[in-house]
Amino acid sequence: MKKQKGNPTIKIQVIADKAVIPAGKAGERIVEIKLQAPPAAEDRPHLPLNLSLVIDRSGSMHGDKLHFVKEAAKHVIDLMSAQDRAAVVIYDNTVDTLAHSQVLTPAVKKAIKRKIESVQTGGSTNLYGGWLTGSREVAEALKDKTFNRTLLLTDGLANVGERNPNFLSMHAQELFTRGISTSCFGVGQDYDEHLLEAMANLGGGSFHFLETVNAIPLVFEREFDEIVNFVLKDVQITLTLPDAIVLDVSGGWRFERNGGQAKIHIGSMSADQAQSIFLKLSNLAGVSGDAITIPVKLSAFDLDQNTQKEQTDLVFNVVPEPDEIAVKKDPGLMERFAEVDLADKATEALKMERAGDRQGSSMMMKESLRRYKNSISGDTFNKYSEMSQKMEIGMDALQRKRIHQMSYENKRGYQSIRDYPLAFIKGAMIADVEGVSVLIDTGAERSIGRVPHTWRFVDGPVTFTHDAQACNSLSNALGTPVDLMLGMDVLKDLFLQIDPGRGVIVFSRQPLRYRGWRIPLNLDGDVPTCKMDFGGGSLAMHLISSLTLNYVPKELVKDAPPHGEQEDSLLGGLPFTTPVYHLNIQMGGQDFTIQCGILPEYLKKDLDIKAGQGVMGRSFLQIAPSTLAFPEMMMAVLVRV
Repeated sequence: MKKQKGNPTIKIQVIADKAVIPAGKAGERIVEIKLQAPPAAEDRPHLPLNLSLVIDRSGSMHGDKLHFVKEAAKHVIDLMSAQDRAAVVIYDNTVDTLAHSQVLTPAVKKAIKRKIESVQTGGSTNLYGGWLTGSREVAEALKDKTFNRTLLLTDGLANVGERNPNFLSMHAQELFTRGISTSCFGVGQDYDEHLLEAMANLGGGSFHFLETVNAIPLVFEREFDEIVNFVLKDVQITLTLPDAIVLDVSGGWRFERNGGQAKIHIGSMSADQAQSIFLKLSNLAGVSGDAITIPVKLSAFDLDQNTQKEQTDLVFNVVPEPDEIAVKKDPGLMERFAEVDLADKATEALKMERAGDRQGSSMMMKESLRRYKNSISGDTFNKYSEMSQKMEIGMDALQRKRIHQMSYENKRGYQSIRDYPLAFIKGAMIADVEGVSVLIDTGAERSIGRVPHTWRFVDGPVTFTHDAQACNSLSNALGTPVDLMLGMDVLKDLFLQIDPGRGVIVFSRQPLRYRGWRIPLNLDGDVPTCKMDFGGGSLAMHLISSLTLNYVPKELVKDAPPHGEQEDSLLGGLPFTTPVYHLNIQMGGQDFTIQCGILPEYLKKDLDIKAGQGVMGRSFLQIAPSTLAFPEMMMAVLVRV
């Protein structure tokens, strides 16, 4: 992350689809307000945190759900520093304060984690009681120079105590006005996604859908990373509007209007975060030759509780109607707005579909698509067309939550990060991607599937080659179905995080934060390679996850005694046996001891391994959590801090 000395300021830019309106008639304009948060100040620690972890322990949380939630809660406690405060509240039909808000000394951390470990599942779901109790813990330790947030996790519907969604979301808004934000985490298929999103939106926090229970600790960690990297809080935009102008704010942002003053609440922003807010201004009217000027003010508090202020003007010139018609709308802005507005409509349509109005929900999406057909890409059109068809047929709970999460990310401009179960089956990396069994092979140049298909993956289209015979061969070799193999033609555009201990793989099209020993990558043809140093020189190591062991030239270990033998094979190929050696190497400035073998000559030829080159197999990826940041040509072995 970039660092900057002093107190850097936030930037604001305001643009409209057209800078003109027609004279003699009421006009409508689409406006984009672009915010750019500053980088983190050099050597500046994070603001002290005042957090409350509110955990659902109802009966449906039994088993893996509760196990991973407890792991996540303990991990968050570990990540917090001695200047931070935390409380832990658990709830089913009753609410218990497991740990009141307190400063996290080492002894306190140890005691809280011990209490978290003792939590057992119980009865029903008093969501409101648990959340309110946790928020009160934050309120009692509230200070200006702290970051104050309640983290609410649930897997079920609120069925005890207050259950009115409007009441809960408005209460979240009231707490946010007092400086306490709320982030919500929904686990599984039974919770009310619209309630949790509303609480997060009006409560100034984030909403997360955790489809994969073993990814719960990773999602909590991502939320924590956002919290500790924030540089501004209470970010607000104020517009001074003529009374006749009608304002609509897209994306679910909380806003209020009092006469000519309209205020949009953004909440906190992390270092270097870019955020766009889209407005629709209707009933714009003026006299030809004049201009309508709308002041746009931005205010926020930095880490020192100093107020940052920026101001710009949105100006519309009033011109004769033919001149206004001749001005073309900004196509890029209209595409970005259409994405957000379609996501808004999808959220509303999902509510209708869930209530049983399949026809109405489908028609809402079809009408929106007709309106924006000329503004959006073919992929976006296809994405929402498929959604409309599913709504007309009727969806199950899991489909609704997946589409809801995608829509939430699209309208807020958040990056799509997807967590999926990962298994090493006979050493091969197999991800369960929404019911599709996906083999990840960094040594394959092209992706293949059972049928010709363009697949939507991490909110983007992926095209693969039809090769059912190869998929069948891989399935037979591994003893498990392989529906699709992702090769480097797809992987090169993705960020991957592999957590073998938790059995999770993370995919993203945008950069992920990652820690650990960084190892630069290069591409040799279409295969990623990295540099491995040893006592007598260095090797280019091809990263080929379809082999288990690492492999080096025979001359590198000719004087070393082998440590037994091991069988290996290229996925779908014939097995072979190799002597196994232990080799001390250095990668990314760190020392490792790796197990390595000698690759048969025929496989060297097949894999195009040249003299002085080796292979890094998937066993290296099973050592510890690691990141493959292919767009940045970087690999990292993660270190949890």
